[in-house]
Amino acid sequence: MISQMLIVLGLGWLGGLGQTTAPVRPTPLHLGDPAPALELDQWLKGEPLTLAEVKGKIIVLDFWATWCGYCIQAMPHTAELQKKYADQGVIIVGISDEPAGIVREFLTKTEIPLNYRLAVDRAGRTSEAYLAASGQSGIPTAFIVDQQGRVAWIGHPMSMEPILVSMINGTFDLEKTVAEATQAQAAQLADQQFLNSIGIPLMIAMQNKQWDTVVKLAESVADPTNTMSRQLRSDVLGSIAWELATAQKDPQYFAPALDWAKLACELTEQKDPLHLDTYARVLFESGQIEQAITIQTQALALVPEESMTRRELQAALDRYRQPASSPSTQPTSQPAGSSN
Repeated sequence: MISQMLIVLGLGWLGGLGQTTAPVRPTPLHLGDPAPALELDQWLKGEPLTLAEVKGKIIVLDFWATWCGYCIQAMPHTAELQKKYADQGVIIVGISDEPAGIVREFLTKTEIPLNYRLAVDRAGRTSEAYLAASGQSGIPTAFIVDQQGRVAWIGHPMSMEPILVSMINGTFDLEKTVAEATQAQAAQLADQQFLNSIGIPLMIAMQNKQWDTVVKLAESVADPTNTMSRQLRSDVLGSIAWELATAQKDPQYFAPALDWAKLACELTEQKDPLHLDTYARVLFESGQIEQAITIQTQALALVPEESMTRRELQAALDRYRQPASSPSTQPTSQPAGSSN
């Protein structure tokens, strides 16, 4: 779905800015380096662990937050990977820097069958040692620690299954991964420069529900002369379109939300099922139910059989097809507040 080093998704591209105070200059972290120790404040699900205790296994550290729509969207897939590869030495730990009470509330309300460990990093020590130290500025971001205790991969959790499989079967090539990451980081620099100019204002506008400001900033992202990467533009536009359609639900914003959701699909060549899912949802909320059904069907065709994501998309499609279907039924192929 997303290039391995691109972790700027949904509202998560500024996730690091919401973290509590931590050391200003963390020790730089690179692929191939020994994985820093986990300094977590509280374990909310599953038994606590240290990396030393589980050396020889494959550890996934998934940094997320309850407010991050793309994080929530990725959770069913992450849970599926934990179930699928648990017997082959894969251990997944979800890490949020939010207060424990907020995460607990999310756990009581979510219908996602979470089967992996969850912990909070309120002090920000582990987030600093991994996210900030490796130059990651957003969430969801997954770090895979290999059997030798090295940070072997950094990327979006939806993209990590091939890496896990290669580590399990012994074909993972760390040198190749490092070379690919170096190239990706160079391309990411241009994106980061642009995000630095609009990222903070956009985050503040979204949090304060200043939708007119959000729209103005989104227009600059949608501008054809914008030099951001196609993937980043699609992620940002898809996130904003989802928020306008599901959180704001003001008809005056449906037209731009439709334009940006459609553009996100075009930028990803109609091959990203989550962007198509967002487009379908915006169509549905704006009353264009038949078109929503068409696009949701297209999204469904891109998702593997028996995956949890497919079941989520199918549930939304079923709701769109209900005879009395209307926006008031609020289909939930993605959790409320999700960006895609």
